[in-house]
Amino acid sequence: MKVLFPYTGDTIGGSHWSSLGLIKGLKEKGVDVSVIMHQENKKLESMILTSTGEKPVIFPLNNILKINHKKNLFFFMIFEMPRLIKYVKSSQVCIIHSNDNRIHIGWTLVAKISKVRHVFHLRNSRLPFFGYLSFLKKFPSAYVYLSEFNGKPLENFKNIKIKIPNPIVVSEHTNRKKLTEIINLGFIGNLEKRKRFDLFLEICDILNKNDRYKFKFNVFGNTLDFPINSILKKFPNLNFFGFVPDVDLVYSQIDILICPSDNEPLGRTILEAMSKKIPVIASTSGGNMELLSEGKGFLVAHQDPKDYVLKIEMLLNNWEFVEKELNKAFDFVQKNYSLEESSSKIISLYNQLLVNNINSKQNGFKIF
Repeated sequence: MKVLFPYTGDTIGGSHWSSLGLIKGLKEKGVDVSVIMHQENKKLESMILTSTGEKPVIFPLNNILKINHKKNLFFFMIFEMPRLIKYVKSSQVCIIHSNDNRIHIGWTLVAKISKVRHVFHLRNSRLPFFGYLSFLKKFPSAYVYLSEFNGKPLENFKNIKIKIPNPIVVSEHTNRKKLTEIINLGFIGNLEKRKRFDLFLEICDILNKNDRYKFKFNVFGNTLDFPINSILKKFPNLNFFGFVPDVDLVYSQIDILICPSDNEPLGRTILEAMSKKIPVIASTSGGNMELLSEGKGFLVAHQDPKDYVLKIEMLLNNWEFVEKELNKAFDFVQKNYSLEESSSKIISLYNQLLVNNINSKQNGFKIF
């Protein structure tokens, strides 16, 4: 069974990072995985190689990211798609597994014409904009979604649909962190609008005016076009670390994780924090409630910075009494979000798709 994972190549976020973990799990179970990138990016190439053991093939494309515009679709179909089809056939790919909203549409076309299976892994809170190409929604062999929240756009689809959460590597033994004189408040995510970094800054502003605790604000993620110099002038106790792939290093700098983002499909950072026994305070938006309900974390119903501050102060005032909740969160992640669980479900889906493929025996597909 040969599975192709395509990536844009220009950036990487939590959703991409989750898919790299999945690739590692699939390879450990004997699945033959190939990775291609549509843009050269030495840093990203190195990250993919290090995390999966797979060296990506660079396959530059110009129009696949804007395929829902007629002009781009024309150039893609005439100049780029034939090259992709040739690559898929010559590489004997059985399944194309796409993970990015910007390239799902292009690759479902390639899969259809190449007569291979296509797994459309929805890692966003919404589908890509199909526009006049809405008929292509029927093309994917299967849709994979992460949570009940991000699966809502698929409710009326007749395609195969399955919920498979992001895998998280969980250590067998994790000790809870002890607080020091300075409280490390963490924010993880690219500084895009829906991550609500603006709200995080409002929280920081209020906390800096308190007399009881001293805080350090540690931000991990691509800063994009944010005016970080002016922010640093206002918040001298705030640190921008950029994107850091070392998960252990990230969470060693965080005592409490703040997740104020809107419409998060299923917060990978929340799961990682839970696996490190780090308390999480998050908005009730998106898939957060699915993770943090029943006492596994702290939810804020309204996007008011004062509400977050109240939760932070409550947590700090009762730091010694939340051990039970953190252990519950740790056990929850270990049981439901392991790499073994996710990769096994994906392989079962692959097998189902290949068995359903009339040409599978003729093409010599290997079923695991």
